[in-house]
Amino acid sequence: MTDAFKCKKSKTSCCSPKSALRELVRHDEFHNIARNDTAWRPPYDPNYPQPPYGGPGYEQPYDPAYERPPYEQPPYEQPPYEQPPYEQPPYEQPAYEQPPYEQPAYEQPPYEQPPYEQPYERPAFERPAYEQPPYEQPPYNKPYQPEQPYERPYPVSNVTQATPVIRTTKAPARSKYICGLKGTTGREARVVGGEDALPGEWCWQVALINSLNQYLCGGALIGTQWVLTAAHCVTNIVRSGDAIYVRVGDHDLTTKFGSPGAQTLRVATTYIHHNHNSQTLDNDIALLKLSGHAELKEGVCLACLPARGVNQVAGKRCVVTGYGYMGETGPIPLRVREAEVPVVSDNECVRKINAVTEKIFILPASSFCAGGESGHDACQGDGGGPLVCNVDGYYELSGLVSWGFGCGRQDVPGVYVKVSSFIGWINQIISVNNI
Repeated sequence: MTDAFKCKKSKTSCCSPKSALRELVRHDEFHNIARNDTAWRPPYDPNYPQPPYGGPGYEQPYDPAYERPPYEQPPYEQPPYEQPPYEQPPYEQPAYEQPPYEQPAYEQPPYEQPPYEQPYERPAFERPAYEQPPYEQPPYNKPYQPEQPYERPYPVSNVTQATPVIRTTKAPARSKYICGLKGTTGREARVVGGEDALPGEWCWQVALINSLNQYLCGGALIGTQWVLTAAHCVTNIVRSGDAIYVRVGDHDLTTKFGSPGAQTLRVATTYIHHNHNSQTLDNDIALLKLSGHAELKEGVCLACLPARGVNQVAGKRCVVTGYGYMGETGPIPLRVREAEVPVVSDNECVRKINAVTEKIFILPASSFCAGGESGHDACQGDGGGPLVCNVDGYYELSGLVSWGFGCGRQDVPGVYVKVSSFIGWINQIISVNNI
């Protein structure tokens, strides 16, 4: 075996590839050292088709004269140049250097001494003599009065002539915070007989007025911030959205500036009873909360509330006050007047009112009757005003003027709101809304 078939690896007989053997044969032929191991070789025939180069049984002899054609390098094509995108470097603001500040030299202005002034000496005060200017009565502006005579049952509202009433001489202990005490001016042994009440006498009497300063109804002050009145007095004005004001401590509404010490307070909230019937005037009661507190003083006081469910006995004489008409056809004085009327039993009231009305009258449980004496009654303009009864020297608010037939007719009593039937309703509202 020739060296071409020897392998360098141990335990391997032959590992030479054919390409190495072919190159070895060509080398031996080129140097005439090739060995022919073929037993017989046919002569060369030029017409014999030669198998292709590299076919079996034939190998192309090496020709040293053969020259490999020159290799032609294909032309090189330069790829297109792509410009990379330009990125703007971030701008850096150069550091600002503050120039050094130079404080200007301060020049003190020359001080000038102010001229000396003699101190002021206050002269002795001499009070000038006070001269009382003469009092001029302002002109009386007569309020509007309807031409048609008033016939109840419409919400009644002033008091006609009153019967003589003897005032008691025994006066209970007084304090402005004690309710049911009348004014002190001229109270003892005074006889009332068809005259105006004294200024400040019925100090819980209030007047309801609208935003045009027009008188609406009466009412009673039961707390520094609470007023009781009839519901029919405020129902329409509450629906219209107009403001209601309460005038306390004003005996005469016709004067330009009112009575001394009178106060005007706006109504903040109106509480009309939820079962009020504007047709039958059942539960005809409303509670007004004032925007501020009334100042209790001479001419301004509180009326006492009765106990719950208390009824005044028939025949007891009580006092009704108001600013309303002096008779069925007027005039309206707009001054507080008073009338003493007797309490009438429910059965007698129903009988007497049914005698003058075509419809059957049924007295509501929340109302009672008083009056029926000729010339002594509440009238138009007195609606919502107080009817008070003297109980052990203190006046209790037993009723509010509601309605009636005419004014001061014989055997025709007026109908009043029974305040004792609404004590629970009143206390509930005040306890929830009192500040």
